[in-house]
Amino acid sequence: MSEHLLDIAEVERRVGIKRAAIYKRIRTGNFPRQVRLIGVRKSLWKSSEIAKWVDSQLIC
Repeated sequence: MSEHLLDIAEVERRVGIKRAAIYKRIRTGNFPRQVRLIGVRKSLWKSSEIAKWVDSQLIC
């Protein structure tokens, strides 16, 4: 199965928090770090890491 990469807009939609809050959580170590691809001038996130983070935030 191939890994899907998400841009910041899609990450915001999936996690329900805004860009500034996402980057603040990255700085504090409470959110998955973005990946960079050679030649691509934007940050991308692995969909599996975002899904895992969302699952970890659920209160059961």
